[in-house]
Amino acid sequence: MAELMIIKGVGSEYSEVLNKIGIDSTRELAYRNPQKTLDKILEFDKKQPDVIRKIPKVEILTDWIEEAKSMYAKKKTQIKLKETPIIDIEGIGTKFSKTLESAGLSNIEALVGLAKEKIKDLAEKTKISEKLIDKWAEHADLMRIGGVGPEYAEVLNEIGVDSVKEFAQRNPSNTLDRIMKLDKEKPDVFRRPPTLKMVGEWIEEAKKIK
Repeated sequence: MAELMIIKGVGSEYSEVLNKIGIDSTRELAYRNPQKTLDKILEFDKKQPDVIRKIPKVEILTDWIEEAKSMYAKKKTQIKLKETPIIDIEGIGTKFSKTLESAGLSNIEALVGLAKEKIKDLAEKTKISEKLIDKWAEHADLMRIGGVGPEYAEVLNEIGVDSVKEFAQRNPSNTLDRIMKLDKEKPDVFRRPPTLKMVGEWIEEAKKIK
């Protein structure tokens, strides 16, 4: 949520609102449509009228999204995942993140591409199960895709997508169908389902990532 506050005009209040409608990073905001985002905010305001003092105009949302795109593009070319704290991965939490940091893994990039032997060694060193470390490594890999934050990485992993390479082979429509099915089975996994367009863009980017 704090990451969104680096965008001009997005204070703590708007950052909380964006988070409530499923946007938890500049990466995710960069892929949103201004009008649809406003519609979601208005819908949220009807349910919880005391959170927002002033509804942002669509022009303001457009500026935020454009700035998010610019920031994310710059981040991709300069630092990629190097400055993304390992605690950002869904389910790691403070205790596990401190344990992993003590073992030399302080950011998400460090988890990408871990070999089975490395995972086994890490499990022995940290006393964290191999299965859990492997899952986090899969999340880290998927988060290399623009717009796929911690929450969507968890969703994709839940439907059987465990790597960027595998995701590149998926069909957008079939993938979205599986996501919607997951939502019915486990309604608390994510706050807002992605659109077909978003899934299609993720898959196209996955094809380009090596």
